[in-house]
Amino acid sequence: MNALAECRAFLAAYRKAGTLAGAIEATGAADRHAEWMRDPDYSRAFAAVTREIKHPPKPKAPKPRKPRRLAAPKPAPDPEPEPAPPATEPPQPKPAPEPPPAAESVVYPSKHGHTRLYVREGQEIEPPEPEPERPPRPVQPEPEPTLEVTVASDAEMKSMLDEFGELSRKMQLYAPVTARFELLKKTIKNWFNNAPDDADGVVEGTIYRIHVSARERERRVRDMRELLDRIGIDNLLRIATVSIGALQTVLPNVEIESLLIEKRSGSRRIKCIPMFPATPPRLPDQA
Repeated sequence: MNALAECRAFLAAYRKAGTLAGAIEATGAADRHAEWMRDPDYSRAFAAVTREIKHPPKPKAPKPRKPRRLAAPKPAPDPEPEPAPPATEPPQPKPAPEPPPAAESVVYPSKHGHTRLYVREGQEIEPPEPEPERPPRPVQPEPEPTLEVTVASDAEMKSMLDEFGELSRKMQLYAPVTARFELLKKTIKNWFNNAPDDADGVVEGTIYRIHVSARERERRVRDMRELLDRIGIDNLLRIATVSIGALQTVLPNVEIESLLIEKRSGSRRIKCIPMFPATPPRLPDQA
């Protein structure tokens, strides 16, 4: 059996078993599978089989049949008129129907105008329930006045400040490059979302070959209820933190605002302001 036939047999066993361990046990190709993953064609085929196992195709719904058009029924022949009975007494005129009782209108005031209902005589209608009043919006506190503190600097501190300012200027120059680099890195990682978590990946360009490692191991609490039984509710509330984004999935924003407090406990930001125009760098022949 050549290498191509072995690859196909391993992929067929992987599709049938549904797990990598089952395919290796059926074919015994553990070492060869790791070597085959270096081949881009085999890696793409393996990723396609993995995606098929995780997301099997949905069965197609049967197409609805078009109803048959039935021929219009033939009109029935007009019945022959029956002979009129001999007139004995002149027909009596039918009494005119009594007019329906006049409808009365009842107007109920509301917050958005009025509601007019028309009722019959003797009919009773309960007035609509008043709309519940909405709770008043929370008053936003006024922003606290900011204070500015000046720290005296010596010669060593001035040297560090100037070095930090120069690095900040260079970081601003390379900010578009850094943003593009992070976007491309995230995009390339997304190409391997359907690959096994413990498998490395390789993708090649014209000049560079990109190697993507297996997913890193992460440690997290297995069951929060078990943790609650172990440490108690007091210790859990002391160490647990809840993000506002997670709260927005279970509570409306109005209730979230009533549960939050705001205080100055975040980190400080640093902004570099040049005191003089930046000096262009000197070339070696200008020194």
